[in-house]
Amino acid sequence: MGKSAVTILDVANRAGVSATTVSQSLNGKRPVNAKTKALIQKAIEELGYVPSYTASHMRAGSSGLLGCYVADITQDFTAFMLKGIEKALKGTGYSLIFVSGTDIGTNYSDVCSYFRKYNVDGLVSINHLSSLDQSSSNALMDIPTVFANSENLKYNCVLSANREAGALVADHLYEQGVRKPVFLGGPKSRLSVARRFLGFSKRFSTLGISIPDSSILYGDFTYDSGYQMVKEIVENSIEFDGLFCANDYIAIGAMKYLLEHGYKIPSDVKIVGFDDRDVSRYCSIPLTSVNQNLESIGELALDRLLEMIKEGDSATKIQYSKPNLIVRDSSLTS
Repeated sequence: MGKSAVTILDVANRAGVSATTVSQSLNGKRPVNAKTKALIQKAIEELGYVPSYTASHMRAGSSGLLGCYVADITQDFTAFMLKGIEKALKGTGYSLIFVSGTDIGTNYSDVCSYFRKYNVDGLVSINHLSSLDQSSSNALMDIPTVFANSENLKYNCVLSANREAGALVADHLYEQGVRKPVFLGGPKSRLSVARRFLGFSKRFSTLGISIPDSSILYGDFTYDSGYQMVKEIVENSIEFDGLFCANDYIAIGAMKYLLEHGYKIPSDVKIVGFDDRDVSRYCSIPLTSVNQNLESIGELALDRLLEMIKEGDSATKIQYSKPNLIVRDSSLTS
């Protein structure tokens, strides 16, 4: 049989004081003289006592725990959001309980049940798809919750500013002389794709340039899809001098096709991707791309959750990270 955990009573007996005195020494709520404190500290070290973090917070009416759920931990961009959450967590006095969809699935009732067991004070939920999802709204009503990278009109959400990013790309390409832009998207059903295109097309429209349907293609977020989409553009004799690709993989696939078929980049075609993946800067022609500032999504989500908990703020807010356009050779005028 394993050794029983050391309790506060064991510490009190070793130090020759009451359990109440040990508790007061640990939590600092009442003064304990230096000699007694020294006896208590010696007993703690000799016995290997570890104070119960959860119990002390529960007595204060709070568990001191926050939940973090990630629908798909295999998506590498979630790591940036988690980094932002950890950054914002420092110095708050809270600890984080983490679980992924791989462990407990993606049903929000199950997610809620899991975190209720730990009596978390609040929850940040990171979705791997930026989608409009209101199906889970009833499951979480009793837990302060912030959604990161997923839009739910009944909840506090933090999102990438996809529409603003699309407009940034349009401004840049226009400044570089593009007058016949093409959009190569990922899946048409993705809200992020739709908003990137909306910001892009609206800004070009204000500049007096409309984008015809023949210059708008949708596929997958893959190299091969980018290669095939731009091949279709070329084979259909559609005139173009600039590409906005919904992610970097699409852009690199498109770049490969164009270089294979005699196009010069950026003099013939200027290309911009999205996500600012590491591979973008190491292409044979470094790729201009949008950095979504994913770390700030995590920071904003955690900060908002703490506001809700500490101030009892139940208002629903949607916040956006600030995108940055990282300009490289693929889109610059020679």
